[in-house]
Amino acid sequence: MIRYLARRLLLAVPTFFGITFVTFLVIHLAPGSPVGGDRPMTQDDIEQVRRQFFLDLPLFFNFAVQDRRHAIRAEIQRLHDPHSRTKYEGRLRRRGTVAVPYLWRARGLPGVEGILRGICQDHTRLCTGGDLAALRDASERPQPHAAWGTAAVADLMRMREDERGQDRIRAVAELAAIVGNQSDWDDWWFDNEREYREFGPWDRAIGLLAETQYARWLRRIATWNLGTSLRDPRPVADKIAERFPVTLLLASLSLGLAYLLGVPLGVWSAARRGSRSDRTVTVLLFALYSLPSFWAASILILLFGGLRFWDVLPIYGLCPRGAEALPFTERVAACAPHLVLPVVCLTYASVAVISRFQRSAMLDVIQQDYIRTARAKGLSERTVLLKHALRNSLVPVITLLGLQIPVLLGGSVIVERIFSIPGMGHLAFESILTRDYPMVMGTTVMAALITMASVLVADILYVIVDPRIGYERT
Repeated sequence: MIRYLARRLLLAVPTFFGITFVTFLVIHLAPGSPVGGDRPMTQDDIEQVRRQFFLDLPLFFNFAVQDRRHAIRAEIQRLHDPHSRTKYEGRLRRRGTVAVPYLWRARGLPGVEGILRGICQDHTRLCTGGDLAALRDASERPQPHAAWGTAAVADLMRMREDERGQDRIRAVAELAAIVGNQSDWDDWWFDNEREYREFGPWDRAIGLLAETQYARWLRRIATWNLGTSLRDPRPVADKIAERFPVTLLLASLSLGLAYLLGVPLGVWSAARRGSRSDRTVTVLLFALYSLPSFWAASILILLFGGLRFWDVLPIYGLCPRGAEALPFTERVAACAPHLVLPVVCLTYASVAVISRFQRSAMLDVIQQDYIRTARAKGLSERTVLLKHALRNSLVPVITLLGLQIPVLLGGSVIVERIFSIPGMGHLAFESILTRDYPMVMGTTVMAALITMASVLVADILYVIVDPRIGYERT
């Protein structure tokens, strides 16, 4: 069993990468951009957001890796344009002594001399008496303390790469403070690392795959950091943690109800094979399975939501207003009516599938020799079906457990949207509409992990239901 589980967990890794790769490709092939849109943003804000979320990088392959040297040289070249000169003069000055070696070689360009003198004014300890040559010499030598301003960047970079523990943390924190970032220094370093590093040939070879949007996202996932939403500054993991319990509640209720109804219904149909009641139930179940969930939700709202007929069930939200202040039992009683219609919409199709699988499995089992032997012993039909046939017929139905979870998660996207339930499905729907790439990928990761875990649980349940199944030879 342990070897089997280890093998399945290893196989889950390429499966996970495949799911995320396809999802990443599809959402980025969709037309439009997540930056700008209906929100008024300056060009500088757009560039900052694109750099923060790596939207300025290629998707999967980067044949032109950009580092500090390329970024500064590109900004120096922009000084030729009189319309953008002021903007890039300010940007180069904020870079401080990091940009001095490159500016020194481009002193003939317009505006470069003024930038150097501005940096000199910002670093009077290095540039005594306005001596630009002293500024250049000092900028090329590592300085040991953050009090030297941007002149300490080189030494702090060395500490970031060579030191461990608290020294490494302090180096990044000081580096972030120098450039004006006072919080979240680790995230800041992850976003801006290439702005302060100078890549060598080996770094560029690695950067072909590493300096891409997908690789950067995978690096965050490796530390369970799903990033920050594009629509608000909240972490993606926090928003999912807030919404996921709601979806889990709906899925658990729907799945439990589907098995409670589907398994007995399948056994009942198998015991009456070919009868008029069996044929009637079969037609009704196939009709239910063919109904789209959004259509069924609309009909249920018309029937029971007070729009046309009976006003007996709420059709909006998870709980009534003020339910949070009620005691637990009263809160459950107040919220239960809100769950009826969404759970019905998520359940009816699963009932049809489970009952049909249970019926087919039961028909196969009751034709076995040991069932005929049990009947020959004079056991009642009820005992034969429930004690001898039912357990052995559950293996195909358990297989459905791993398949019904993703179906319920996918169905919750529509159902939660229609009934305005603040779950993970509703969050995923809004993220797709607003092209919130980190949020879309975050919800996809959760759905993928839940699906793979449910399939693994189903495999483990096989042994519990049928002890003849073993994993030593698989």
